[in-house]
Amino acid sequence: MARHTKMSTAILTLLALTASGLAGCRNQTPETDGQERSLTSPPSVSSSALLPIETIDGQAAWDYVKFQTDLGPRPAGSPASQKLADALTQRLKSYGYQTELQKFIPHTPDGPIEMRNVLASKAGQIPQRFIIGAHYDTKRFSDCRFVGANDGGSGVAVALEIAKILAKAPLRHSVQFVFFDGEEAIQHWGPKDSLYGSRFFVQHALHNQTAASIKAVFILDMVGDKQLQLSEEYFSTPVLREQLRFAAQELNLQQYLPSQRQTAIEDDHLPFIEQSIPAIDVIGFYTSAEGVYPEYWHTPEDTLDKVSPESLSAAGSIVLRTLRRLDEVSSVP
Repeated sequence: MARHTKMSTAILTLLALTASGLAGCRNQTPETDGQERSLTSPPSVSSSALLPIETIDGQAAWDYVKFQTDLGPRPAGSPASQKLADALTQRLKSYGYQTELQKFIPHTPDGPIEMRNVLASKAGQIPQRFIIGAHYDTKRFSDCRFVGANDGGSGVAVALEIAKILAKAPLRHSVQFVFFDGEEAIQHWGPKDSLYGSRFFVQHALHNQTAASIKAVFILDMVGDKQLQLSEEYFSTPVLREQLRFAAQELNLQQYLPSQRQTAIEDDHLPFIEQSIPAIDVIGFYTSAEGVYPEYWHTPEDTLDKVSPESLSAAGSIVLRTLRRLDEVSSVP
C-alpha cells in the first residue's frame, strides 16, 4: 500500500518512517490546487432513508483473503500474481461482468516487468461510471515472506463482494471494477517507482478519451484489520469523504470512522485526483510520532489472523451504501 503523512488542522507534519521495508508507503506534501473537479453532493442522510440496508458478506470476503494468502507472496510479475489475476478474471466473469486483462510493461528499477490490471465492467442505464479499485500485488521483499493479508488481500476481497452484490442489484450508473497491479514500489517508493497499474490505467483512459465518463473512484486498501479505523484521507475528494461518513451513520457503523484527523496518503487514487477525477482512498492506516498503525504493516506479520470478517463487512457495506447514495445523482457538473 501507499505512502502516508499525518495532517494536523492546516499544518502538514512530515514524518520520517525509518523502519526497514517501509518503501511501500511514503510522505508527500499535499498539493491540491486545481486537482479536484466538483461532484454534486447527494441528498442528506434523512432523504436516503428508503435505500435498502445491504450488508457485505464478511465471511465470504475473509475466505477470499485466505485464498490469496494461500498463494503466498504476490509481487508484480510473479507466477502467484498471474494466478491471482486469472482467478479474479474467472470469478468476475461468473458474476456476469465483461472482463479484460490490461497488460503493460513498465520500466522499473529492476528492468521491464510485465504487469496486468484486471478490469470488469457492467453497463448501466447511465453511461457515467463508478470505479471500484484495489491493488492485488503485494510488496516484494528478498529477506522475508510477505503474504499481505491486509495490505493487498483485504481490498481485493471486499471489492469482489461489492461486485457480487452489484451484479444482482445493479446501480443506474455503469460500474467498473479495477484490480491494479504494481501499486507497491519495486525498490523504493517514488513518482517513478509506485502506482504502476493505476497510472497506466488513467493514462490509457486519457488517451482513449474515456476518462470523462468516470464519475467517481473508490480505492479499497487495508480494510480488514480487526481494529479497523478508516482514515480521513487528505487528498481524497471532500464530498466523497463526507458521503462515506453519512453512509456509515446510516448503517450505524460510524465507529469505523472514529476520527476526522487527516492523514495524507499516496495510493491508487492519486493518478485520478491529478486529472481532476473525484476519488477517495478508503483505507485503514495512520501515522503518528510513535510510528505506524497497523504496526505489522509491511512486515511478515501481515497474516490472515490480523483480518476479521466484521471489519471486511463494515468497510464494504459503507462503500456500497455510498455508491447507492451517489447513484441518486445523475451527472458530474
